[in-house]
Amino acid sequence: TTVSPEATSRFHTWLAALGGCLPAMLACAKDDAATRPSRLQWAHNAAKRGSREASVLALSLIEPGDTMLELFYVQRAIECDDGRTERQRKSDMDTCQHELHARLAAANLALGDRATAVQNLERA
Repeated sequence: TTVSPEATSRFHTWLAALGGCLPAMLACAKDDAATRPSRLQWAHNAAKRGSREASVLALSLIEPGDTMLELFYVQRAIECDDGRTERQRKSDMDTCQHELHARLAAANLALGDRATAVQNLERA
């Protein structure tokens, strides 16, 4: 049997991700051919290694209403510095810090933590 070049490329990316390569982890997390749980796991691994992009991506992969995971990934995204300014993020139509603080406020409010939610809204 012949293996397609796409499958070969995906396999090599997966091997690099297993080896700890952050760009490969991100590629695996963005791979539409992979299952959602697999994509979330790769995004989680990259987020734990300090990737803001992976943290934001993970937010789109978690189950709606999973407030604890939402808090984790929003907080990670806020804390991770990707070296870009808010102006660059806005220009690229990427998630900005104020959007993350607003989402963090909503998650805290959903957990009943009104005081923290207000603090996050003030930062937004």
